[in-house]
Amino acid sequence: MKDVTKYDKVGLHVIRGFKMTLAALKEKSMVLQIDVCSKVFRASNLLEEINRLSKGGLENLEGETVITRYGKIKTYKIIKIDVSQNPKSTFFKDDQAGKITYAQYYQEKYGLKVTQMNQPLVEVIGRVEKRIGKNGKL
Repeated sequence: MKDVTKYDKVGLHVIRGFKMTLAALKEKSMVLQIDVCSKVFRASNLLEEINRLSKGGLENLEGETVITRYGKIKTYKIIKIDVSQNPKSTFFKDDQAGKITYAQYYQEKYGLKVTQMNQPLVEVIGRVEKRIGKNGKL
């Protein structure tokens, strides 16, 4: 990842960046707000945490936020860790492809090869950006 400061002694990484908001106040008036912001996250990845907690305590990860390292860097909130499914589990993709495994899907979509085929699946929800309409309201 770009612009990551690593604090390995405490097991944290920090991504520095900025957030921009553009709002229409009146018909001909626009306001641009730029805020400097940072995201602080654990140096360990989610799979390492799942393996560490595999004997119990996986429910403690529910509600936590994770950051992807593939594709566009995005944040997601963990809804549930499903130990009854793994990357070998199948789902119906579409009429043409039919059923495929989650491992096949990640290989096709992101070019990632899943190496630990017995890891549980994680159900997440994406972070929703707030959009401001032409009238300046959310």
